[in-house]
Amino acid sequence: RPNPLAHGALPRRIQPPPAIELMFRSCGSLFQKRAVRSLAPAGSSPEAAPMIWSRREWFRFSCGLSLGWAFGLAGCRTSELPTVNPDKYEGRTIKVACVGDSITFGAGVEDREKNCYPAKLGDYLGSSYQVKNFGRSGATLQKSGDLPYWTTEEFAAADSFQPDVVIILLGTNDTKSQNWQDSARFSRDFNDLIEHYRALKSRPKVRVCTPVPVYKTNFGINQETLDAGVIPALMDVCGRHKIPVIDLNDTLTGHPEFFPDGVHPNAAGAELMARTIVDAISLRGINRGQHREIIYPGQELH
Repeated sequence: RPNPLAHGALPRRIQPPPAIELMFRSCGSLFQKRAVRSLAPAGSSPEAAPMIWSRREWFRFSCGLSLGWAFGLAGCRTSELPTVNPDKYEGRTIKVACVGDSITFGAGVEDREKNCYPAKLGDYLGSSYQVKNFGRSGATLQKSGDLPYWTTEEFAAADSFQPDVVIILLGTNDTKSQNWQDSARFSRDFNDLIEHYRALKSRPKVRVCTPVPVYKTNFGINQETLDAGVIPALMDVCGRHKIPVIDLNDTLTGHPEFFPDGVHPNAAGAELMARTIVDAISLRGINRGQHREIIYPGQELH
């Protein structure tokens, strides 16, 4: 008889791999009962028979297994994709609001208006984007801080801008002793901020950055509270909202030369921030979408 596998033909009956056969036998499924048929020797148990499937049964199983894997993998990655696809905006300019404190504003950056991170981000993203700086020096994320971002002109202006993308970089000033109370309060206000932006009429994508490292305690700002309080709370809230986090803290770790006063990055630090963010949100990122700086809190994706 000719080989049934020759010329790409499928055999009329296929014996499944042992692992799959064991799985179906263990489940005692209806599928198994149909597949076993009457292949057992007379007087023996049907379970002793080899499991032989018809081509149709094998095809159904293969399709079901493929769909199961597809839906399973989709369910694992519950966070939003970090990138912003310009094609979805039907050719119009994509508006990006950079929300933050003095680090976003560009305090300490030489020729600030050209070299702050929002300005460099706009340069990298190109003409398809309009990037605006809504940073306010001294601002806190917490509503009970000495200068809540919620009460600033920049907060109101960012709302009026009706952005398509919001990049949040706050928390550094919250480490000051007069501002830091506990993680619960920070988490509650951070949760409110995310929900506020998501509720805007423009329905923007929200992206969150970890605060940059503190190389020297200055202005009351310190690394200890950043590590023990701010960043864990930030990760927890982003995990609950399924928001990808851009890890600027890790990116700028090991670069004390970028921080003349220990807190504020200079122009070189601001450029590295912009490069990191553009690679996170742009399909044309500098590292072509490798997204090694992206964290999906609470999920094992990398």
